[in-house]
Amino acid sequence: MKKSILTQGVAVQGLIALLLVPASLTTHAAESAEKAILVTQAEGDVQLGGKQKGKRLEAFSQLYLGDRLDLGKGARLQIAWTGSGRQETWQGPVSLQIKAESASSQPATVTPQVKQLPAVIRQALLKTPAVVSEVKQLSGVLYIRSGTLAEALSDARNNYAMLRKDAPESDLTPEIYLFTRLVELRQYQEARKVLEDAKAKQPGNAEIAAMANQLNAQLGDE
Repeated sequence: MKKSILTQGVAVQGLIALLLVPASLTTHAAESAEKAILVTQAEGDVQLGGKQKGKRLEAFSQLYLGDRLDLGKGARLQIAWTGSGRQETWQGPVSLQIKAESASSQPATVTPQVKQLPAVIRQALLKTPAVVSEVKQLSGVLYIRSGTLAEALSDARNNYAMLRKDAPESDLTPEIYLFTRLVELRQYQEARKVLEDAKAKQPGNAEIAAMANQLNAQLGDE
């Protein structure tokens, strides 16, 4: 039986509920809000070390305390600590270990470029791991919000434009931010378009491909 998509109007009394994250997202995000560490850019030879040695890292990947990373010569890696908003950009060759507030390096003489993410971006990225998990498990009917979210969508798009203007093409921080906000607001069609754009930038990214495939399966040709 073919899955369908329902577009439902939004009553005034439901407006507040529309701007809330679904319960599954809220619970997950609350549990990991101070722990989420995201890869927002990965170029060249970037791999997990230690027991997971050889596993490639890609944008949208989540890191955990104690993870060891190996960057080959010329590789570039950008990591965001969503709890604090700290963003580090590393250039290889270097080996890293993920800690609660930052990454340590070997050799220690290699240091990152450090940037503080704006609060509105950090708050969205806090929810990215839960949103990614939600999208990968989508099934059945998708309810599309419509008609009352103009201001929230405008803010999200404007913030995205600001981020994209200053970010390198391979930095997916802007796309991760916009995708997270759109899924929160149940704008699945536009979220799918963001994934398509991200996939064009990084066609080999397995995380993006998995989410795009799941959304395509649910949305069909709508």
